[in-house]
Amino acid sequence: MCSVIGYGLARYNFPGKYLIFGLILATFIIPAQSTVIPQMLTYQSIKVGDHNLLGSIWVLILPAFFGQGFSSAIFILIFYQTFLSLPKVLEEAARLDGASDFEIFWRIGLPSAIPAFIVSIIFSIVWYWNETYRTVIFLDDGHGGGLQTLPMQLSRFAQAYENMYPPGVVNVLDRINEAVKLSGTFLNILPLLLMYFVLQRWFVESVERSGITGE
Repeated sequence: MCSVIGYGLARYNFPGKYLIFGLILATFIIPAQSTVIPQMLTYQSIKVGDHNLLGSIWVLILPAFFGQGFSSAIFILIFYQTFLSLPKVLEEAARLDGASDFEIFWRIGLPSAIPAFIVSIIFSIVWYWNETYRTVIFLDDGHGGGLQTLPMQLSRFAQAYENMYPPGVVNVLDRINEAVKLSGTFLNILPLLLMYFVLQRWFVESVERSGITGE
């Protein structure tokens, strides 16, 4: 969805284009603490069956599907810059061959934006995984239930650990629980480490290719 928005802003001129662009930037510039309450009330008013969005995975999926996920404005800017550097001669040649706007986007735009896709996927996974402030609010259904993520559980364990063993108190149980705390931290970063090991080569290539422009 961010690639669609970025392509539309980069390749087309229409009334209100710069207003939309400014609103997209505002979603990144304005602190999340200023918008989290209106967002929570909006998600609470949207019903999916007999329940609202709060406490379900849809509270994260639906905003991202419409280009309003966590830090989606950054991904839109990445695709915008990628498509802005796309040579116009390719688009003109495709139109001479009878290609429609969708075909130009599908056959020319998307293949040229593979580096942007790789960068966006990696950053999106990292940011969603490490986000705890909004996920604690959105994934809580208001009745003490809802979904729980590993970073959320780790932060709760760390808080309970500090309450049980305040700073300066050292004993055997304290050292044992410190090992448990570090084990939980390792489990928290393990998925991200595996992702980096698998995607490292494509990530480096995408960063290098994303700086190459020209006709």
